[in-house]
Amino acid sequence: MKIVYLFISLLCLLGCRNDLQKNEFNKSVLKYTDRAAQYYYRGIKEYNYGDYAGAIESLTEAIKIRDFYAEAYVVRGTAKFALADYRAAIEDMDRAIALDSELTAAYTSRSAARVMVGDYAGAIEDNNVAIVLDPKNPVAYNNRGVAKDELKHYNAAILDFDKAIRLDKKYVEPYSNRGFTKLHMGDYSGAILDLNKALALNNEFTLAYNNRGDVKYQLNDTAGACADWTRASELGSEEAKESLAKHCK
Repeated sequence: MKIVYLFISLLCLLGCRNDLQKNEFNKSVLKYTDRAAQYYYRGIKEYNYGDYAGAIESLTEAIKIRDFYAEAYVVRGTAKFALADYRAAIEDMDRAIALDSELTAAYTSRSAARVMVGDYAGAIEDNNVAIVLDPKNPVAYNNRGVAKDELKHYNAAILDFDKAIRLDKKYVEPYSNRGFTKLHMGDYSGAILDLNKALALNNEFTLAYNNRGDVKYQLNDTAGACADWTRASELGSEEAKESLAKHCK
């Protein structure tokens, strides 16, 4: 099962607000007289509301107007990532980095796409650069930990997740990721503690339920595993549905 990771922190760094209503955001977009900026911030809005195709369209318009718009390439790449178009996401991040080699989010975002295509060494290198640029960036440590886990460098992965959590104790993904790495290491009690923490921070975190179900199954707690997989299934996990069909008849 692939570990979840947070591949972008850019959108909120650019000033989005979780409580911003759609009509308020539309009004805020209109204050930008620069047409490229209007398309750019509209693309961010569409991304935040899950309209990834719309975001790509808006950001493409921004890039047509200003082809050196590095941030627009990054956000468009994240939208492509969300649609599982990982190679295209990497191409957008490549372009962003060529335009601005100090844009940290481009490296962390490209690292996530590289993990998805199996380029774990490349993902680690991207996060190494991101950490040099921003040593207090928890996303970079989290994403690097994911790549190290995929390479079975479990102790090194744990250290990166530890660092991400120290930098941001409310950042939910590294708790879940660390829990999954502990599962790989056979530390089931540690894995449960981490996954419990992840769910305390976000009680709709699908993968944390799924992973905790896997841990409970290893502990012969079939009832507990089935309960977690049921919740993950309700939240849309296809893997949880498969586990339910296999183990919870």
